[in-house]
Amino acid sequence: MSKKKDSLKPWLSRPTINRSVTLPLTRPLTQRLSNLNEFHPNELDPYLLFDARDSMIGTLENPTLDLDPSKPDTLNVITATRAGTATFTDANGLIAQAPANTVRVDHVDGVPMILCEPSATNLVTYSEDFSHSSWTKTAATMEGGHTAPDGTETAYKLIEDNTNSVHRTFQTATASVSPSASISVFVKYSGRRYVLIRFADQSVGRWYDLISGTLGGTYLGTPNDSSIELIGNDWYRITLSHTSDAQARCEFWVSDTESVNSYTGDGTSGVYIWGAQLEAGSSTSYIPTAGCTVTR
Repeated sequence: MSKKKDSLKPWLSRPTINRSVTLPLTRPLTQRLSNLNEFHPNELDPYLLFDARDSMIGTLENPTLDLDPSKPDTLNVITATRAGTATFTDANGLIAQAPANTVRVDHVDGVPMILCEPSATNLVTYSEDFSHSSWTKTAATMEGGHTAPDGTETAYKLIEDNTNSVHRTFQTATASVSPSASISVFVKYSGRRYVLIRFADQSVGRWYDLISGTLGGTYLGTPNDSSIELIGNDWYRITLSHTSDAQARCEFWVSDTESVNSYTGDGTSGVYIWGAQLEAGSSTSYIPTAGCTVTR
């Protein structure tokens, strides 16, 4: 560096520099430059004193955010906020529970997707125990101990008796679901091809075909929305949405012929059933209950 006794000028008051210089930033700043008499550090713009190889500029000049639901490690940058557990369909087609404050990856149709949804309350107080007295049975019985969509032995078989009747089970919600509500349940074929979901307070329902996996005809009125979704291991989740009142009653009927309500059962046929849900608004992921309503 020059030994001339120049005082360092403040950055804000330094003279305007009308020349540009390209410097290899890894070379000493005190190096003499060709075509220049002397080098003065106070003539450098401080914002140029970055080494592009080691600085933030070099690292972030092409930033990307690669969120791949099939690779859970890529989702670690997401901060999830959710009180309590919630369910999702895992890669094996089973209903699994995710801990609080974790990102859920749902594998519906085998395609992994981040599951984001609003809070909801399951108004069915016994969503899996269909043997409980809160579930009224008409010309039908319940047989427990069958493999459920979550892999446990908690599913029931709704078995028709041998009378000429409507073979069904139902439960009435005690909380308001006005102005609209959704009913859903997991079902699997076991001798009877069709299941009906019905809003008893509105006399509106729809049939679901458990062999073809398709929507059947409507019952009386036309519901606002309905769906049938293959979960895995021949289990379907069927849903029905419609307007309702403060005392909605969800019903599940079985039949071997679409649109036939009453028929003489054989005493052995029916459907497997698990995970009933009644909630305000549109249908959301399953919320297990065991004696009281539960909010996710």
